[in-house]
Amino acid sequence: MTKREQQVLSAIRQNPLISQKALGEQLGISREAAANHIMNLTRKGFIRGKGYLLNELLDVMVIGGCTLDIQGIPKIPGLPGDSIPGQISMTPGGVGRNIAENIARLGHNVRLLSAVGRDEAGQQVLTATASAGVDTSSVEQLADKPTPIYLSILDNNHELIQAINDMALIEQLSPELLTLHTAALQHCQTLVIDANLPEKTLEHLFTIPNLPAIFADCVSASKAKRLNPWLHRIFCLKPNRMEAGLLWGKPVKSEVDLHECAQWFHEQGVQQLVISLGKEGVFASYEQQQLLMPSPDIQTTSVAGAGDAMMAGLLHSYLQNFDFEQSITTAQTCAAMALEYHATINPELTAEAIRKRIQSSM
Repeated sequence: MTKREQQVLSAIRQNPLISQKALGEQLGISREAAANHIMNLTRKGFIRGKGYLLNELLDVMVIGGCTLDIQGIPKIPGLPGDSIPGQISMTPGGVGRNIAENIARLGHNVRLLSAVGRDEAGQQVLTATASAGVDTSSVEQLADKPTPIYLSILDNNHELIQAINDMALIEQLSPELLTLHTAALQHCQTLVIDANLPEKTLEHLFTIPNLPAIFADCVSASKAKRLNPWLHRIFCLKPNRMEAGLLWGKPVKSEVDLHECAQWFHEQGVQQLVISLGKEGVFASYEQQQLLMPSPDIQTTSVAGAGDAMMAGLLHSYLQNFDFEQSITTAQTCAAMALEYHATINPELTAEAIRKRIQSSM
């Protein structure tokens, strides 16, 4: 769905009996243009029958990892090989799942397509995810494999030392499974994927016609290159500095590198690029506009989940038709709220909380 078609659909949802002339005037386009957009939306299955009856439309469909996260944070500096006191937490996780929960908390209807084991960990993850407002009806429960586990160890400054992921179950997100959900994938406003998906599944996904705007998360340096063949199909890509450099083919060390890297991604077909720079902030590029925003002055409690919250902020901004700078500010504010909280998801994250926080900083 194009940006203009999204605007047309939003206007029709607010007033299903609106005339083509009034619709054109509201959007600043001609009646003929409005009629063409309506015809295209009807052909794509978003509108049915007379009176602009709308098929039910998901705001967001997320395809990606769903895990149980185990995180350890020491209270004091330690020596390699030593045991030290600290805090250990077990929470639902997975890049795709985390993005889905953050999107739900921002007020959007979102469905998660993923897989977990038919075990206690899987049930814990599903219950918590559904309780947060995510539609989990498309999450497969498999009896023959355990729920994926993500184990991370932070230092006493809450920076990641190392993580281990046991994600064998993600291979069950197969092309055959996606085929069962083709209609849902085509009838959502936005689609989110993470690079946990197997290469064969990504290949199948990008052969599906009439997909909406696709937002992609690189997940990690080792998995980012899975997205390389499909950059021309991705609307928004969110790598960190290392992932961006691996895809580009050279290290991103300076501000000049950031601009040149962004140009390369745009040449491949990525429309919106958002590179996380950690403590240095975020660099974003879209339609000849480029922004380098420093990190807000906050007290970091945990780095886990900040990138997932940022992606949710980008999706929220897209669905709300925010301008470019407002979108990046919103995404960065979502990430800041995640950084301030001790767990992966900050339960205080809402669209209103983000709005107030941005207003107070002006």
